[in-house]
Amino acid sequence: MPEQTSPPWKMRWSIGLLGDFLWMNLPESRPFLAERIAAEVGEAIELDRELQPIQPMDTARDVLWYPLIQPALDARPRDEEWVARLLRVVREAWELEPPPWEDTRYGLRVYVLENLDVPDCLPIVERLEPALYAVIRSEIGS
Repeated sequence: MPEQTSPPWKMRWSIGLLGDFLWMNLPESRPFLAERIAAEVGEAIELDRELQPIQPMDTARDVLWYPLIQPALDARPRDEEWVARLLRVVREAWELEPPPWEDTRYGLRVYVLENLDVPDCLPIVERLEPALYAVIRSEIGS
């Protein structure tokens, strides 16, 4: 029987939809994913339970926003190619999970989109990733 293959962004050892996507598409996220994986393994050992996928909220916060996106936006001088790449990855991740299964979108909205929806960041998003800007306007609408 031939081996069944997964989509190119889904790993056999899954760390969740968003985690798998970031691992395969944003290698710079891997050290931060490793920290979340280690924390999950530690909790599973401590609580004597099975391993669970990393929650999208945790991935959005601890892998995308704080270690990658926020420092990229705050850097002086700002590397606009890097920021544009991060914003593109966010937009692509947003499209991974269509309604009604929206755990990934919820995590991205709370920790990424809402943090981008501020006067200092929104013009950057509009200029570098107009499709993500449209998502923010559609989702948050402020």
